[in-house]
Amino acid sequence: MPTENRALRTLVADDDSDIRSLMEITAIMAGLDVVSVVSDGRAALEVIERGGIELAILDVSMPEMSGLEVLASIRSSRPRTEPRVVIVSASVDAASLAAGLESGADDYVTKPFSPRRFAERLKELIEEWDA
Repeated sequence: MPTENRALRTLVADDDSDIRSLMEITAIMAGLDVVSVVSDGRAALEVIERGGIELAILDVSMPEMSGLEVLASIRSSRPRTEPRVVIVSASVDAASLAAGLESGADDYVTKPFSPRRFAERLKELIEEWDA
């Protein structure tokens, strides 16, 4: 019998409105509590700095600040687990994946993604974090 995942307070950030909506729906499918949806990195960082975000799903390529710049900023001033971060990128090469994970991301998802598979991956991550 599946266990109920904790509804992490989640931020979704992507500059493409269609992808942003798809990421939001996917997070909801995974049982997350999407409390903020933004279209650029600076807005994402501002939401995170206000506090209360437990998971940030960040696109790499966004205006104002990239997802990796947002990640670097929060990792320089907060504990490794606050908030958890999933990077989403169209870059599928090994160097991009390594850069994302070395920057402190908890996971790296490539575009295009299957909403169903992404939701399953988010559920897996929540289970790992709660273990």
